[in-house]
This record gives sequence, C-alpha cells and structure tokens, in this order.
Amino acid sequence: MTNKPIIDTTQSYPACLLALRNRDYKEAIVGFKNLLKYQAEPFRSFWGLITAYSCIGEYKKVVDLCEQHEDYLYNDSFDSKREVRLLTSLLMQETALLKKNYRATMTSYFFLQKMKDTFKAYEQDSKNSIYQILISYWYCVLGLKSESTEDAFLKVLYHDFIDDEFRWKLLEKMSLEKKELLEDINLARKFKKIARYIDGGYINLLLYVSLISEDLSISRDKIEIQRFNGVEISNEVMWNYLDLVNDKNEIDDLAVNFAKQLFSRGWIDKVIANIFFYASENLNIYNVENELKALEFFGLKSSNK
Repeated sequence: MTNKPIIDTTQSYPACLLALRNRDYKEAIVGFKNLLKYQAEPFRSFWGLITAYSCIGEYKKVVDLCEQHEDYLYNDSFDSKREVRLLTSLLMQETALLKKNYRATMTSYFFLQKMKDTFKAYEQDSKNSIYQILISYWYCVLGLKSESTEDAFLKVLYHDFIDDEFRWKLLEKMSLEKKELLEDINLARKFKKIARYIDGGYINLLLYVSLISEDLSISRDKIEIQRFNGVEISNEVMWNYLDLVNDKNEIDDLAVNFAKQLFSRGWIDKVIANIFFYASENLNIYNVENELKALEFFGLKSSNK
C-alpha cells in the first residue's frame, strides 16, 4: 500500500486563496504549485497560480501553464466564474506595478518580450480567456492593442463575470472609438454595482437599467446614494422613476422632488401631474399650488375631482 504524500496544511486551498486575496503572491505561488503537483483542487489551484503570475507580470509562466494544462482551461465541468472575477479584480489593484514594469529602463525589454510572447500565444489560441483578459488589461491600462485583439476586447467587455472596475476601464478606453458602447443597455446590465469611479453620465444609464429591471426599493436606494455622492440625476431617470412609482402606487418624497425639478424644466404630462395631485392630497408638507394652476391651464385635472 502506497501512502499519499502529506501536504502542508498551511498550503491547503483556503490558505493559498487567502494569501492570493491578500496579494501575498509569493506565498500563494508556493502553495498553489504544491497543490497542483499533488492534484489537490487542481482546477482552482491552476487558476490561482495563473492569477498570481499574472498580477506580478510573469506572463511567460502564464503561457507555459496554459499550454501544460489546457484541459483545465477548457473543461466544461468546471465553473470558473469566481476565478475570472478574482483575477480581474486583483489585476486592477496592480496597475501601478504594470506601469512601472512597462516604463522601467533596465527591465522593460524583458518585460515587453513576455508581453509579445503572450500576444503570439493569443494569436495561436484566441479562445483562451486568460490571454483575452491579459491583453485587454494591457489595453485599458497602457493603451496597447493591435488589429487582432479587437475581438478579445469585446469578448472580455461582455463577459458576465469580469470585475466591474475592469469592465469600466475597458469600456472607457473602447468608447473613445466606439461611442455606441456607452448606450448599450445589455452591456450596462452586466455591472453588478455602481461605483464612484464610474462617469456620472454612465451612472445615469445604470440607474435607468436598475429602474427597468430591479425592485423599486433597490432602485430608490441606488438613486439616493448617487444623489448623496453629488451625481446629477438625468431628466430621463427622474421621469422613469416617476412612471414606476405611479405604476406601483408608491409615490414618495423623492418622486415629488423629481416632479418639481422636471416641471421647472418644462416637463408636463399625466405622469408628472399625478405626482402633484397625490402630493396635494396626501403630502401637505409640499406646496404645489403653482404646479396645480399650471396643470389646470393645460387641462390636466385630478381624477378625484
């Protein structure tokens, strides 16, 4: 009977993952290599090693790993969505290191060679999601691209499990040439949250997407947070909020505030009128007499009268 090799418990998968999340890449690499050697959590250990090497710029080792363990990369039985999100999240924390390595006079030649080798590997295996992520990373941080990489950028941009900051930085760069991407609702739906680094104009699109696809209370909270952060809420978002609260019969103080803003900008219709009628009858803290007179002038009257 052959005894199985004993693996140091400090190099168990959870311990290695913790080291990786703490950006202790040296410790993570030692642990994941050991786990991979003994086939302990092989798929996740492979991705952990890929992530650690990618974050420190050891791209040649990334390519070597992909070539050695191609079956791990294209195994349909393994769901890599958590690994993709962690890889892209950690990469965005290492942008300063990437820029330093790229600009360093003594080491840049060797660093650029590693990047060129990765570009060549991508051209030979364009379906490799790790190569796609790396060259997209270099594009959104350093502006590096070629004609053959455009397809990879789009695939990464629309990937369901890419980190939000990574997606936004890539979108920012790509939209310089493809402005229509900033209006794509299907792309906006892929953002999991609304972070401060996102441009105010795009935040309004994310708020609109929330209004048409999420619970009212979730959308209301998102809007209130962005107002607190100083984001100017667009007329379209305000009107869609009014339309939603009207439809659900949940008119609130925020709705009256939005209705007053839109009214002052020349917006008058039945949706806005209904907000003022409701405020007049149920929210006495608001003075809407001028708005009611204007509505009467345009022939808009409360159904309760």
